[in-house]
Amino acid sequence: MLTIFTRRRASPIRTDWAERLGPMMAAVGARYDGPTGLPGPALAEEMRRAVRRCAACDDASRCTEWLAAGAPDEAWRDFCPNAALLESLGR
Repeated sequence: MLTIFTRRRASPIRTDWAERLGPMMAAVGARYDGPTGLPGPALAEEMRRAVRRCAACDDASRCTEWLAAGAPDEAWRDFCPNAALLESLGR
């Protein structure tokens, strides 16, 4: 885990986000071409923000456990910092 220092505090940045973000998107039916209404560059920027949120997530272990259990329920909405984006890209 990397640590980024800012004036306010040190923020831990997880480097294993790719093991969660892609599988999370697939599990909840989110697609890059989902009905967001965002133009290409705006969607690309929002996905960069999603990566940063995932990398700094405090609930990474909960996410990993939820994915390992086969995404059994809708609990991801309670712990995922990207829930709003994934919902807009989803089903």
